[in-house]
Amino acid sequence: MREKRKKGFTLMELMVVMAIITLLAGILLPNYIKHIEKAKLAKAKADIEELIKAISLYRIDNGAFPSSLSDLTSGTHPYLAREIPSTPWGGSYEYTLGADSYTLEAKDSQGTVKYSETIKF
Repeated sequence: MREKRKKGFTLMELMVVMAIITLLAGILLPNYIKHIEKAKLAKAKADIEELIKAISLYRIDNGAFPSSLSDLTSGTHPYLAREIPSTPWGGSYEYTLGADSYTLEAKDSQGTVKYSETIKF
């Protein structure tokens, strides 16, 4: 009589495949996370550069700096074509006007500063 062989994978074959997948994930996941964080930082820098340009235009037209970022999107001549975006981390952009400089900060949803730029005038 002929024996029937069961089709399928052995436990050892499955364990080898799982070990390979785990090894690949362990190598690739940290690199992926770093790549995502670099992309978020690049987006925040681009947003802040756009805000700096809008603030400069506002100052040229009005002779003073805006009191808040909302001044850039209000009025008959908005300096930004869209609303102030949220940061790539889900937080907000903060604008602080000082005596001889202003600071723009990109914060995450918990309020931690992820990127900051100070412009002296």
